[in-house]
Amino acid sequence: MKRLLLILLVVGCTPSGADDFDGDGFLDSEDCDPSDPSIYPEAPDPCGDGIDQSCDGRDGDGGASFCEGDLALGLGTSCATTSDGDTICWGAIGPQERPPEGPGTSLSVGSSQVCDLGTDGALRCWNVFGDDPSVADVPSGTWSAVSLGRDVGCVLDESGDAQCWGVLTGGAMAQRTGPFVSLATRKNGVCALDAAGEATCWGASTFTPDGPFQALDAARYQTCGLRPDGTAVCWTGDAPSADQPDGSWLSIGVGDTFGCGLRPDHTLACWGFQGDGGLNAPAGTFVRLAVGEQHACAVRDDARIVCWGNDLNGQSSPPSG
Repeated sequence: MKRLLLILLVVGCTPSGADDFDGDGFLDSEDCDPSDPSIYPEAPDPCGDGIDQSCDGRDGDGGASFCEGDLALGLGTSCATTSDGDTICWGAIGPQERPPEGPGTSLSVGSSQVCDLGTDGALRCWNVFGDDPSVADVPSGTWSAVSLGRDVGCVLDESGDAQCWGVLTGGAMAQRTGPFVSLATRKNGVCALDAAGEATCWGASTFTPDGPFQALDAARYQTCGLRPDGTAVCWTGDAPSADQPDGSWLSIGVGDTFGCGLRPDHTLACWGFQGDGGLNAPAGTFVRLAVGEQHACAVRDDARIVCWGNDLNGQSSPPSG
């Protein structure tokens, strides 16, 4: 009798296609995780936790979600990749140029062009403001990363070597042997990060503070590095910047004369000078941040984008999502 009762208890606790094992109101056959009552079709799905609570195959609530995609800003243009893999740009966008079809990675925006990498690693670039002849000069091949500055663009090949096009000052070579893991381009200079976190800069400025760094970002006049302990340091020309970001950060972005960062509590803060409201970061919690030359944008925890700063070309007026 006891053995029969044990068998019945085990069978009664085993989820089946006709049961609602976690008690969330959805049958196990309909539920993408029958063991977790917080996960079910159309459940609230906060952005940035890496969990698909709503069973729609992606992190974040539905609609044109920007939770998982890239966010990149330039001089007068902003671009983002949705969770569906589509690239959307706003601001200074020529009527003849639109993002290529199909998903891309490593999205980067310069002063007049945008580039990303296709699923095959090929570089895809298009004009967004005027007619930039340097778009025709982009290298062919298979690449792992791309970064655009105001007058220069660079890519990393599969070995981690850098190849650049455009205008590099100081007699800098267009090619630089790595291996590097990431790039940050300025107006006419480049900084690259290796796997040990050491930075190498060439072109407009070769000054680099001692590492290690976990990430770099650069704009026309300055470069900033995020250290493994979450602190940051910025430099311009051949010396540290006058305005330094204080405290700890999850990520940082840098513009011409200002910068913004994401704090460990996922709030935003900015430093430096920006006359169009670039220091007025919005309240709330966020999961991603990007900074252009004169404006900034961030993805809220509801997967929507908010921007602030210069909006002369509509670059700070994102789609509603």
